[in-house]
Amino acid sequence: MLNTRPAAPPPIPRLTPGTVLGLHERDYRYGIGYLGLRVSEVGVDRIQAGAEWVPVRGHRMSHDGRVDTRELEILVAVTALREGAIKPTGWLPPVTAVAPPRR
Repeated sequence: MLNTRPAAPPPIPRLTPGTVLGLHERDYRYGIGYLGLRVSEVGVDRIQAGAEWVPVRGHRMSHDGRVDTRELEILVAVTALREGAIKPTGWLPPVTAVAPPRR
């Protein structure tokens, strides 16, 4: 007899403080434009509107390496984490990303 149970979804990639994310508008709530984010805190994943999301706090990054001192709180789509939103050390967002304000 064949196993008819659906396969378990892949695990959620581990996010730790300092992880850098590159998020398209569809990959996070609620914002406009591409977002580079340095993670400072991660919450517990949850289901919302039929999709799995992880609450994340972090600081917006710009293409020139500036980091906003104000902390953002967003929901990140788990699918984005599984599909490459986690970036390597030293990565910077593209010039078209939403930049932190100049001080």
